[in-house]
Amino acid sequence: MEKRCPTCDRRYVEEELNYCLVDGSLLLKANELSPPGASTVKITAAAPTEVLPPGQLGIPTEALADGETTTSQGKLSYPEPRPFLSTRNIIALAVAVLLLAGLGLFISIWLKTFLTSPSSANVNSPANNNAAAAKPAASPNPTSGTLALEGTIWSGTNSRGEKSEFYFLSSGRLRYKWKDKFYDKPGDKWSQTGDAVTMRLSNGALKYSGIIKGDQIDFDVSNEAGDKWKLSLRRVK
Repeated sequence: MEKRCPTCDRRYVEEELNYCLVDGSLLLKANELSPPGASTVKITAAAPTEVLPPGQLGIPTEALADGETTTSQGKLSYPEPRPFLSTRNIIALAVAVLLLAGLGLFISIWLKTFLTSPSSANVNSPANNNAAAAKPAASPNPTSGTLALEGTIWSGTNSRGEKSEFYFLSSGRLRYKWKDKFYDKPGDKWSQTGDAVTMRLSNGALKYSGIIKGDQIDFDVSNEAGDKWKLSLRRVK
């Protein structure tokens, strides 16, 4: 059955609805007048919510987080957030960067000094060995102003027409080539005293006694059988 609001005359068809949705008046049947003395129910706006202080809410004051405070109305207020890049943080960051840069510079200088120092060089490298071989070293008992034979190579032909080549090695060791064959025996030795040079081959079976004359050495050669001949050598290297 249709119902109407006696105040705003709004019509409703819902049976379960008894009050006007606009002004809250009691609904009447469509053909029914408002009964005398009938009261009107009005819906008023909701009252604003009151914010209570923490003490009245059951929250103890000591339970507030560090920095939180309450206003006179009981509302929580929070401190302004501090910027991360404050003056103090910027200074600390700059100091840390300078310290790291100084440490890196110190390490690089130390490494450069260590790697380039003579003591760190590899004295056994091929380049150093070649340089040492190329530079004539002190020969056994050389005389000042006399050519040192150590590290040199000499070649020549004896009075028999036999060609030979001699390598004066360090520590009095001697290596030689005779009839296109190389010999390097522990018993083959040489020595030098001033301009005088002595060579002993085959454990002393062959004896060479010579005199250095510039880039030439003239030897007198003898063997155990008593044979004697001459040998003249010229410097190759």
